[in-house]
Amino acid sequence: MKKIKWNRVLAVLLAMVTAVSLLSACGSKSAEKEDADTITVYLWNTNLYDKYAPYIQEQLPDINVEFVVGNNDLDFYKFLDENGGLPDIITCCRFSLHDASPLKDSLMDLSTTNAAGAVYDTYLSNFMNEDGSVNWLPVCADAHGFVVNKDLFEKYDIPLPTDYESFVSACQAFEEVGIRGFTADYYYDYTCMETLQGLSASELSSVDGRKWRTTYSDPDNTNREGLDSTVWPQAFERMEQFIQDTGLSQNDLNMNYDDIVEMYQSGKLAMYFGSSAGVKMFQDQGINTTFLPFFQENGEKWLMTTPYFQVALNRDLTQDETRRKKAMKVLNTMLSEENVYCLRKYGTPRSRYFDESGVPKFLSRYRTSVCCTLGYMVECKQGKDVFASQKKSAIIEILDNQKNI
Repeated sequence: MKKIKWNRVLAVLLAMVTAVSLLSACGSKSAEKEDADTITVYLWNTNLYDKYAPYIQEQLPDINVEFVVGNNDLDFYKFLDENGGLPDIITCCRFSLHDASPLKDSLMDLSTTNAAGAVYDTYLSNFMNEDGSVNWLPVCADAHGFVVNKDLFEKYDIPLPTDYESFVSACQAFEEVGIRGFTADYYYDYTCMETLQGLSASELSSVDGRKWRTTYSDPDNTNREGLDSTVWPQAFERMEQFIQDTGLSQNDLNMNYDDIVEMYQSGKLAMYFGSSAGVKMFQDQGINTTFLPFFQENGEKWLMTTPYFQVALNRDLTQDETRRKKAMKVLNTMLSEENVYCLRKYGTPRSRYFDESGVPKFLSRYRTSVCCTLGYMVECKQGKDVFASQKKSAIIEILDNQKNI
């Protein structure tokens, strides 16, 4: 009797073990299927995860998207790549192609996609590898140029500049009525560097300029590339002329951001070099403010822009057409006009994606044609300029020479 009961108990236990085993196998297969169906997107800050990610997921009910707070450091993704954990879609705030080069072979070539076709050629060329491939797409940018107090121009009946000659004339006209025509927060070396770059955009975009920039950013170049003797002498000559034309002096090297804002708000400054964010800030304060480009002596007009939201896809997606299509759908949704507007609201506080200043907010043709309508060329800045302090030192030397003349 007991034996029969034991056999029955044993039979029940075996049945339970078998059932559990089957359930475990089914659960394992289910988990594997879910992983295979999931598209992972790494966002580079928590604000995007909290606000932007749910907004995107709502528009993709048929795709399981897993958003993760990643990092704004490409070394983080290099580590993941080396350990087999690179996500499907990566976002990053800013970097240089030199820093991104170790990931090149692990990222998908997006050069022939519709998403890449929508980006302005000026930007795309700055993100293009030597073999013509494109791994990263820039989405939004912060523009730098001249922030201009239109109220002062109207009050003193001074025409808004349309070229370099009229810009210099405006500076001189304001000096005659006791108002600074132009200055900037030159206390910071990066302001000196960016002014120099903006004034020299034509030289830096020339054949020789592109050659130097390519060599400078070449990841295979083990030698530290200095400022060459072809492009940069012209650039510093241009800066020296600009210093003379605008009346900049040693005192301007002590100007910080707060000093500039105070002068502008009090009507003591007509124009300063800054970002498009300043336009919206002063407009909100009731100051009629607009935005102007760098005027080149050859007639060209340039805006300097810094991409603040860049995206790339894992090359492994090309091995599974179903997952690749899903990832591309996620990418196209992220890059849609509606969602780029969302970035303006939920992106980094430093990013100025949309304002009423009349500057390019987005980097693709289907999002805005303002670049074309304004006729401004655009210089794309990437990463940190290691020569910023040296460039400021050179500007100090120019100012010293001016003082001693």
